[in-house]
Amino acid sequence: MGTKSRNIARKNTVIILLMIVIWALIVYFSIELGKKYINNTINSIEIRSQQNQMKLVEENKQLNNKIDALNEEIKGLKLTISTLNSDINNFSNEVKTLESSINAINATVGNSSSVQLELGKKINVLDQRLSEMKKSLKMLLEAPSE
Repeated sequence: MGTKSRNIARKNTVIILLMIVIWALIVYFSIELGKKYINNTINSIEIRSQQNQMKLVEENKQLNNKIDALNEEIKGLKLTISTLNSDINNFSNEVKTLESSINAINATVGNSSSVQLELGKKINVLDQRLSEMKKSLKMLLEAPSE
């Protein structure tokens, strides 16, 4: 029984050692495969991140160009509004001058209806021009910016 039992013990030892070696190889290759998967996944995520960042940079450039164009348009509208305000002020001053002229003429001439009618017509014309300028200004202020 001694030799047979030693042979069985050796076989069992060899089998156990082979199982340990196979188990160790399985664990080693599983870890390596896991590392490779994780590295590939990280690389894929980094590539997508770079692509998304490049897209965002390009979109940001396009938005900045649109903002610059809108700012230029706003500058032009501000200049137009300023010009219209100046014109309105000038017309208002002309109307005031005409009114004071009318008052002076009324004081000196009296109730001359033909002079009053003529001056009234001029005042009406200036009032209409002033009204048109106000409408134009209002339209410019309400105009949508693109």
